[in-house]
Amino acid sequence: MLEPGDKLSIDCHWDNTPEKQPIIDGQPRVPRDVVWGEGTTDEMCLGTFYMTGR
Repeated sequence: MLEPGDKLSIDCHWDNTPEKQPIIDGQPRVPRDVVWGEGTTDEMCLGTFYMTGR
């Protein structure tokens, strides 16, 4: 149960090292800055909190 003043947060991490790059057309992608987007190679961390009262 949450109390007044309690805080909720989300913290996302991803590994963008050369070893973790996706293989596209048989070649690993070059590491790049990851930005928000809906593509499979974009950052997709999103948190939604839904609360109801008692």
